[in-house]
Amino acid sequence: MYCDEIEQVIKEYLDNPKSEYAVMIDGEWGVGKTYFLTHSLMNIMETIDNGKSKRRKYAYVSLYGIKSAEEVSREIIFQYFGRKGKKKLETADTVMTTASNILTASLGAINIDLSKIKETISKIDINNWIICFDDLERCYLSINEILGYINRLVEHNNCKVVILANEKEIGKINLNQRLENKYQVVMSGRKLNLENESNEDENLDIKKLQSVTKMLFNEDILYKSIREKVIGLTIKFEPQMDRVYDSIINEYNADTQFKQYLNDNKTLILHHFKKSKCCNLRTLNFILETVRKVYREMISKSFNTVKYFNKIMNEFLEYIVLFAIYYRNGGSVKDLELTTEIGYVHLGNGIFNRIRGFKFLEKYCTTLSFSEGEFVDVVDQLRIEYAEKEAQYDSSKRGEAYGKLRNWWEKEDDEVNFLVKELKEEIKQNKYLFYEYQGIIGQLMVLQYWKHDVGNIDDFINIMNRNIENSKEVVDVERHSFSFEKNPELRKEYDKYIDQLKFQAKKKNQTIKAGEISEILKSDNGIEKLADYCEEHYNDFIMRYGFIDLLDIDILIDKMKKASVMELRLIIDIFKTVYGAKNINDFFTNDKEIICTFKRKVEEMQVNGINKDLAKHALVDYLKDIIERLGDIQ
Repeated sequence: MYCDEIEQVIKEYLDNPKSEYAVMIDGEWGVGKTYFLTHSLMNIMETIDNGKSKRRKYAYVSLYGIKSAEEVSREIIFQYFGRKGKKKLETADTVMTTASNILTASLGAINIDLSKIKETISKIDINNWIICFDDLERCYLSINEILGYINRLVEHNNCKVVILANEKEIGKINLNQRLENKYQVVMSGRKLNLENESNEDENLDIKKLQSVTKMLFNEDILYKSIREKVIGLTIKFEPQMDRVYDSIINEYNADTQFKQYLNDNKTLILHHFKKSKCCNLRTLNFILETVRKVYREMISKSFNTVKYFNKIMNEFLEYIVLFAIYYRNGGSVKDLELTTEIGYVHLGNGIFNRIRGFKFLEKYCTTLSFSEGEFVDVVDQLRIEYAEKEAQYDSSKRGEAYGKLRNWWEKEDDEVNFLVKELKEEIKQNKYLFYEYQGIIGQLMVLQYWKHDVGNIDDFINIMNRNIENSKEVVDVERHSFSFEKNPELRKEYDKYIDQLKFQAKKKNQTIKAGEISEILKSDNGIEKLADYCEEHYNDFIMRYGFIDLLDIDILIDKMKKASVMELRLIIDIFKTVYGAKNINDFFTNDKEIICTFKRKVEEMQVNGINKDLAKHALVDYLKDIIERLGDIQ
């Protein structure tokens, strides 16, 4: 039932003198029951008697952690004294102005001395009060005792009682108290079976022990037997996500640009909530705050002024929404198998769905640790990718079958088989970017797993390797990973295929770049030209996960022996350009050994002049820093 419908039901309940029962508003944790209480229900309780000669008093009591009936009574008494004497008590605008109206404070901190106000307490008339109890499932009182207490308020004091609870959790908190003693009762005369022995009459395994303990001690059974006497009406709380979303984003009024972005993407966000059957407002708030963090980072780095801002931001948004719903609903990060900074993971609303995931967002959503270096690297990679796709967007040069196979489970078998054959022909015609190859192989393996005829995947690998061999540009096949949820055998087979592509790409890139750099070093002003080359091709080094292996370090040492002070300093700048990022161990793990060799040769190199010697030692110090940062790798 939606909020406006619940409001009407509660009003009718409070106005009906014959409704001699309590009303429960039942909803999952996080769906907004307390938000509804503070923004709607309390106002109803305050204003229901407007215009009447006598207005009823009301109280709110959180049962969270309550261990005795005396504590409940003390909470109600505290509210009585908390509001007594306030001049504006009778006006609606004071309902939310003091903390005493929504009492969550511990009575231990209040220190009311009941012994000094016995006479006043004896005059307190609780008859006809309106009382709201929250967090029934988190109460440490036995369910029999707390419902008995509520029943007395209803039957003997003619109170109207509204209970907010997550009904399916009622009784579980007491089930876990003194659990060892309960296990001992269940195991009396039996043996705990840890090795799946066959004697079922005498033995209990762990699952059966837990099941029998729950059957004997779970108060849920007791609750169901007595609830009907106390609770006359149970209302299922269902938040109106559309209205709640609008209400929440109004809190961003000061940031008009971001609020407009949330407005523009409202349909997408709520679509994923609906498909995932998620109504958790805490999750929604978490998502919006995470999106806000990323949006602000994009603005602070001026990425909003460059091409592809909205496209990149929307990719981040979709992953944040789906990952947050998955993770905050108990999903395991490990199961997603996101092994690279960017990769395809099993998330979404279908069992076959995969979306693009981002490691830096996964880390932020789970630890609130935001890596600016990783963030900037990902944005740079996405911009390069979009530019490459745009450059090859001519329909005659771009393949279409791979995209059509994304939703293969919605198609007829014949169409899937036709698209697989078309995909193979398009790869032969070199209509896909190299970094798409991992996704294509993963897609083919998924189809093969579900018994579709894709032929021999080795044939696809051979065609891809020929394309790599014929490339005149640097080849990147490692940009995206592909995950196989909880299927290590499939993952192992996938890695074997991809390793073949990586080997071919590495060999090709080595040939392309090593030849270019060798020619540059041998030329006049070679060090200066190498510095310009490294600035221009930095992303190439990242994509091939290596740089120094492209250098003939003996030629470089010979150049350095004859170099000027400024040229020696320029060598330092070259290494800072390539290895300056904080997260170099994500890209240059294979360079450490060669850098160590180069450092040793620099140390042995003889130079003439004080300033040249200073430049040489500065280079050695920076090489040591690179080695130390690469040394953090496990």
